[in-house]
Amino acid sequence: MFDFERYFIFSVDKMLAFLAKKLRILGFDVYLRQDEDDLFYFIEKSILQNRFLITSSFKLLTTVLNTKRYIPYFDKIIFINFEIVNKDQKSVIDLIKYIFSFLFKFYNLENIKYKELVDFIYQNKLSRCLNCNFKVVLKDNNLYYCTNCDKYYWEGFHHRNINYFIDSVIYELSDFYLK
Repeated sequence: MFDFERYFIFSVDKMLAFLAKKLRILGFDVYLRQDEDDLFYFIEKSILQNRFLITSSFKLLTTVLNTKRYIPYFDKIIFINFEIVNKDQKSVIDLIKYIFSFLFKFYNLENIKYKELVDFIYQNKLSRCLNCNFKVVLKDNNLYYCTNCDKYYWEGFHHRNINYFIDSVIYELSDFYLK
């Protein structure tokens, strides 16, 4: 079985914060570049933690290309043209499908592994804090708590929308392994 938790980890540039949130909802480890993070710090941290770097920044892309020690890392960068990305749910799901298909090619995974990816999402959905990326724990009945930033999550009105998003992603991914 492929270890998605270990190999599908991301660093996301701050311009794509909406994407980082969606990937965290799906249960993936996503480091989001903060405003105070220096560009070189962000790149170095991504490399050291063996993360896929998702960016829409030409500056970041050229920094990696023009810095000799970063060039071997270039194949782990997923560039997203932010100008053509809408933040509506369909566009975000298409973007997530693109990212996963990139990772499947990177790791030479067969389409049958999409079933394992769907299982991973089912098991890990809503398991990460949307603010700080730490794992959340079940504190009381339907009340989740982040031990890092002391944030509570519960199944409110928005929970239906979140589950609809998760189900939509799973439905789209299921097309890959049903073919």
